[in-house]
Amino acid sequence: MADQRLGGRHILITGGGGGIGSALAGGVTASGGAVFVADVDPDAAQRTASAVGAAGWAGCDVRDQSAVEGIVDAAQRLSGPIDGLIAAHGLSTYVPFLDLSLEEWDRIVSVNLTGTFIVGQAVARHMVDRGVAGTIVNIASTLGWVGAPNRVHYLASKGGVNLLTRGMALDLAAHRIRVNAIGPGAIVTEMTRPRWDDPQMLAATNARTPLGRMGQPEELVGAAVYLLSGEASYTTGTTLYVDGGWTAQ
Repeated sequence: MADQRLGGRHILITGGGGGIGSALAGGVTASGGAVFVADVDPDAAQRTASAVGAAGWAGCDVRDQSAVEGIVDAAQRLSGPIDGLIAAHGLSTYVPFLDLSLEEWDRIVSVNLTGTFIVGQAVARHMVDRGVAGTIVNIASTLGWVGAPNRVHYLASKGGVNLLTRGMALDLAAHRIRVNAIGPGAIVTEMTRPRWDDPQMLAATNARTPLGRMGQPEELVGAAVYLLSGEASYTTGTTLYVDGGWTAQ
C-alpha cells in the first residue's frame, strides 16, 4: 500500500531546489503531500518540481519578506491552503573567526536564521488567518548544538534556529500549529560535496561519527514525514537529530 501519511496536505518547501530540500520534496510527495517548491535559484526549483510532480514552484530569496509572502499566496492558489512548511534553505562557509568579515556574518545569518523567521512567520500568519492546524519543520544542524572550528557564523545561525523553533512552538501552540526542527549531521549534498572530496576530512568525519559514514539527504525523509504527519500530533518545540550518533558523544 502506498504511503499516504501526508495525503491531502499542502506543503511549502523553501530551499527545495537541491540537496536536502529536493530530497524532502520527493519524500513528501511520495507520502501523498502536494508540494510547492521555492528556491533562490528558480531553475533549480523548477527541476525539483518537475522531478517530483510538485503542484508548483517559484524563485524566492527568503530574506525578502514581500517575495516570501508572494510565494505563500501563489502556493495557496495552486494547491490550496498551506498546512505544512519545511524551511530547508541554508548557506554554509568555512572562515576562521579572526578573518570573518561582518558582511559574511550577515550573509549567513540573514539566510539561515532571519530567513527562517520570515518564512515561518508568513506561513504561520497564513495558517492562523485561515484557521488551519498546521505543522512547521525547520532545518537546524548538529552544529546548532555542538561547536566546530571556522564556523562561528554558521554555528550562531543554526543555534538560533533551534531556539527560534522552541519560541515559535510556544507562541503558536494555541493556534494548533506545531513547530519542530530536524538537526542533520554530516550529509552529502551539492553544497558540502567539495569538503567531503578531501580524503582527510572525509576520514576524520567518518571516524567522529558513531555509525562510521556520511549521511544521505534521503535519510532525512522519515524524520520530516513523521514531524509533518499526525503521528507527531503531540510533538512540538523539539529538534530531532539525524546525525549517525554525532551528538550522542
